[in-house]
Amino acid sequence: MKAIRLNIWHDGRQWVASNDDFTFRGNSLDELDQNVRRYVLSRESLSRGDTFRVYMYFDNRTIPEWIRPYAQHYFDRILEIKT
Repeated sequence: MKAIRLNIWHDGRQWVASNDDFTFRGNSLDELDQNVRRYVLSRESLSRGDTFRVYMYFDNRTIPEWIRPYAQHYFDRILEIKT
């Protein structure tokens, strides 16, 4: 199974998911997912029945420092793209 890992955060206007190689943006999480899905389906060589996983880990640095001790993480997501 193929996969990529991305950090996710909200910049005050849009959701952003990125790593050293990719940056995706969306006004909503659904739009972000669609942008990632569109990219994966156009760039990855997937066979019928394959699953591609996109692991999104919330960037805790975007949470105010005073609240970090009270939350292990904000949220993490896994997007599965099936062909």
